[in-house]
Amino acid sequence: MKPAIPQVPPRDEDAAAFRAAVRRSIPWFFAVLCMLGVGTVLTRLVFTVHHPWPERGLFVNLQGAALAGGDAQGEDLDEGTKGEKSLDPDEAAGAEAKASDVPPPLEPSRWLEKPAETAPIGPRSSPAMDPDAGGGSPKPSPAARGGTGTGKKGNGPGSGSPWGSRTGTGRGDGVRLRGGNQASESAVEAGLDWLRRHQAENGVWRADGFGRFCSTGRPCEGEALQGVNYDAGVTALALVAYLGGGYTHTEGRFQATVRKGLGYLMTVQDGEGRFGAESMYTQCFGVLALAEAYGLTADPALEKPLERALHFLLRAQQLRGGWSYDPQPKRERNDTSITAFAVMALKAAQAAGMNVPGKAFDAARGHILRATEAAGTVWYADAPPGWGRKGLGMVAAGLFTSLLLGRSPEDPMVERQTALLRSKFPAWDASRELDQSFVTWYYENLSFFAIGGSTWARWNPAFRDFLLARQKREGCADGSWDPDDLWGNTGGRVYSTAIHVLNLEVYYKYAPGFLAPGEETWTEDAPEAAPEEASPGKAPSSGAGADEAAKERLRRLKELLGGGKGK
Repeated sequence: MKPAIPQVPPRDEDAAAFRAAVRRSIPWFFAVLCMLGVGTVLTRLVFTVHHPWPERGLFVNLQGAALAGGDAQGEDLDEGTKGEKSLDPDEAAGAEAKASDVPPPLEPSRWLEKPAETAPIGPRSSPAMDPDAGGGSPKPSPAARGGTGTGKKGNGPGSGSPWGSRTGTGRGDGVRLRGGNQASESAVEAGLDWLRRHQAENGVWRADGFGRFCSTGRPCEGEALQGVNYDAGVTALALVAYLGGGYTHTEGRFQATVRKGLGYLMTVQDGEGRFGAESMYTQCFGVLALAEAYGLTADPALEKPLERALHFLLRAQQLRGGWSYDPQPKRERNDTSITAFAVMALKAAQAAGMNVPGKAFDAARGHILRATEAAGTVWYADAPPGWGRKGLGMVAAGLFTSLLLGRSPEDPMVERQTALLRSKFPAWDASRELDQSFVTWYYENLSFFAIGGSTWARWNPAFRDFLLARQKREGCADGSWDPDDLWGNTGGRVYSTAIHVLNLEVYYKYAPGFLAPGEETWTEDAPEAAPEEASPGKAPSSGAGADEAAKERLRRLKELLGGGKGK
């Protein structure tokens, strides 16, 4: 047996000192606990604000495949790489050297650098979701092959293809380098799936009747006002959203959806090329949809419909370079909002290989110059309705259009207009105001992306997460956005979902060279010559018929002056 250890009773003064020390330590003990608790709460808040929007159940993994299930892992631009396995010392050294070759996610040169690494991603690696999507291996598009399309080559500048950034490794590179993340890609896929579920069998998306296709949970709200007929317009806009992600009628998991939508669009096109009897907004969206589909696939079945639609759009250009609600140039009303979409459509058609006369761009540039004031403000129209109206929406539309037409991002006017737009960040509770419409946000997003650098770095994370926060995540409305803006009563939930999907596709929808100033020359002299006429079935040119076109312009100008019309 071990000897017992004698226990020495404590002295009275020692016990008293010990009890006094315990009493003094109690407040400090609770203070430390409180500090630890507050620190934990603050840490949670900081990281929640920094990255609040997790990927959805179905999302595109930036390393390659589109995966189903919430536990898939992939790169996240905000918080590094999830699910990384531990490396041994040799592997870690190699990985560190490899990582040093990768450029930072935000480059200050408008995204013109080629990334050191590619992240394979794209619609062809996604699982089939469209019930009617065909199998097999369709012929790769010109963009996927790295070509520029096989359609007619335009004679103007910038006729190369911008479509390659949407497919293959281009989409992943765009997300990785330009500020997207898994959550934004998940939102795109969910938005496109909502649109698929609410398409009619004949291919149309109905602004005021999509609710009949609701089948899961609580029916969707947000239909346009009854009797408002912008079905062709919202159908074209929805198609542009699919095409923006690289999904076409020949490739990707939404083949049948896009095929039906294009089919509907062509059935409502008349012999002159007009889509239904809607406003010129619809014509712009229709040209944009057909041009992007043709540019991505070179499908010869799209060439003639695109040509007719393009000619109708060109014939509707006003004498002073803009476009209006009405396709009649004799009305002589130049609308900056419609002009912005028209120029975007013409640029897309040109990039797809169609002939677009340079005079059309020159005249549009003249309108933007006249509409832009020295302080950077831009007026809406030079004749009623909306005569003299101004606002941030027009600044955004004018800015992006001028960038498309060759204005340099370093131009002092661009700096003034950027400062105006920064003065008011988007707000959902004000989205029914003119300056806070979804269209305004769309042009702001495109403009800041085109400018790039610190302008984009400040805007993108806030705006991206701002959109993600309001996407519906339950019931039949899952993946959509409420139509809570000024035009929600006209386009409904189809419009709001399509335009926000387009906002989140900005990282790869356009190749950088398509947005950055190209070969076009921006001058501060507004041209007085009217745009050249375009006849159906014949590409516009400056050859035969130029004299007749000039005489017609002179006759219409005399008629205009004689009638006392003008700005």
